[in-house]
Amino acid sequence: MANVNAPELAKMYADLFCCSKDCFPVVYDSMEISSQLRSLGECQKNEFYVFFGGRAERDVECMARIAKQMPNVKFVCVIGTNMLIPTLQNLPNVEIYIDIPQDDFNMKLAHSSLCCIPLKSKAPCGLLVMQRAALLGIPIVSTETYSMRTIIPSDDYGFLCAQGDDKAMVDKLTLLMNDANLYHKVAANAKEHMKQFTKEEVGKQICQAVNYMLARQ
Repeated sequence: MANVNAPELAKMYADLFCCSKDCFPVVYDSMEISSQLRSLGECQKNEFYVFFGGRAERDVECMARIAKQMPNVKFVCVIGTNMLIPTLQNLPNVEIYIDIPQDDFNMKLAHSSLCCIPLKSKAPCGLLVMQRAALLGIPIVSTETYSMRTIIPSDDYGFLCAQGDDKAMVDKLTLLMNDANLYHKVAANAKEHMKQFTKEEVGKQICQAVNYMLARQ
């Protein structure tokens, strides 16, 4: 048995390994942020920019297409050296940071106004960054994956688009930029939704998974 962090992943792995989906109890990834980081997120933003960052299965080419379609919007991209591509590097509205420390990564995220992280895989990826964004009250636009749906269950919490659909992501970013009420509503909903990812709640899920496993012995 092995736990998964989204209900739909149980079926995916059951099909992959030719076994019952009961072998994959759901346990969410816990996430909390420090009071210092939280206070940074609550401060007045000095400038408006869209954050893109991380390493696992990030769709950098899609991000470049998004930034190119929004020339008047600043994008801050925090990525690894091996992720740098010319189409992203040559855009004047993109500020790139390479292999920076985790604290600096978190500060760039906390000071942002929107979080947009296109993904190129259905496998679990991008969760930790998105969870931090939700806890910081930063609206999210990302790729539709099983794991992402645990953070953004519907459009009331943020927006998830089809893989590689840069136009849809541009539309959602523009919508959030132009509608202050929607911006604050989805940010507040996603932040409230994160209560099920606390250490206490995830601890209960672990206990339930262990009890379920023992009952099957």
